[in-house]
Amino acid sequence: MSRAWAEWTASAPESVTSTLRVLHLPPLPELPPFLSGRSLVVVDGAVLETDARADELLQPLRDLAPEIDTFGRIPSAGLVHVHMDPPQPTPAVTRHRILETLTDEAVAAFVAASADPALFVSELRHVGGAASRPVPAGGAVSAIAGDYIVHGIAVPPVPEAVPVARAAADAFIECFEPWASEALVLTFLDGGSDRAPGFGASLDRLRALKAEWDPRNVFAAANPVVPAGG
Repeated sequence: MSRAWAEWTASAPESVTSTLRVLHLPPLPELPPFLSGRSLVVVDGAVLETDARADELLQPLRDLAPEIDTFGRIPSAGLVHVHMDPPQPTPAVTRHRILETLTDEAVAAFVAASADPALFVSELRHVGGAASRPVPAGGAVSAIAGDYIVHGIAVPPVPEAVPVARAAADAFIECFEPWASEALVLTFLDGGSDRAPGFGASLDRLRALKAEWDPRNVFAAANPVVPAGG
């Protein structure tokens, strides 16, 4: 499945965006019985096309005979639910890297690393296209410097489990070092992570502006610009 999805994304037009995920679901009573305690491969995404063209583009995935197929036309507001993120705040440890390319070796590494049951989610996100092209006057960071994002999520059920969750997420992401770029995506960074790689080539300029206009660090930000050595 992973290799077929990777090949599919390589030829998909920019009107298609998708994610391949491996989920290790705990045996929780609030989950439907056909999901509880299972490990699943899930492909989600969006296709901005006519129904007929969307069906044509999705056919290679449907040829794999998925257990469930929920792709269909939905209101744009429904896109926020496609990824099935928890509706309430959930403790998690996450790690990610941007992949400049998705080779067969990288796909094999993903399949092997995703087998770790300590990870709640292992995913490959296909970005590229418009997301990878800088926008004139688009701000300090207006593009993602790569075509794929690999992302691992571990959920510690209690605070004492955080070190184990962090170790699982770290081990997962280290597998992709041969194909990863130095850049990171700011919206994928956990609190306490080093934000500097997310600012890319804009970092020095942002630090200069911060020193000039906010030397006392009055303005709070989700992704703060930290002085060099700070």
